[in-house]
Amino acid sequence: MAKAETLLTRCEPLLLRLGVELGSNDDLYLNVSSAVANKALQLTITAVNENTPRAQFHIGQMPAFVNRAMEVMGRVKALDMVAELRRNVEANAKTLGSIAGKIRSAQRSNNSGCMVTFVAIGVILTLATILLH
Repeated sequence: MAKAETLLTRCEPLLLRLGVELGSNDDLYLNVSSAVANKALQLTITAVNENTPRAQFHIGQMPAFVNRAMEVMGRVKALDMVAELRRNVEANAKTLGSIAGKIRSAQRSNNSGCMVTFVAIGVILTLATILLH
């Protein structure tokens, strides 16, 4: 996740300047901003997928990790990008939102090991679907 965060931190101010100079509808600006958004999305997906097996054994860390991924996705969503990439980003953000909701629901409803294990399996399967998008 750190790679996506670093990329966004470095590129957001530059994209802002480029957008002001060229205009938010300029093809060059949209292509550059889309490239940054796409790379940040890929880095986020990679981080989620690499951490999914570990989440099976560290379910207590899952809420913070998913929240961090959602924050990164929020930053990606804030970038200007081409329509096709926007749909992909929105779909992945929706998946992460669903995962976060399941985690919050499980934490509120029941703290038993069986419930947490059930939710963990569901979360892991949902995370895996991110690769399919």
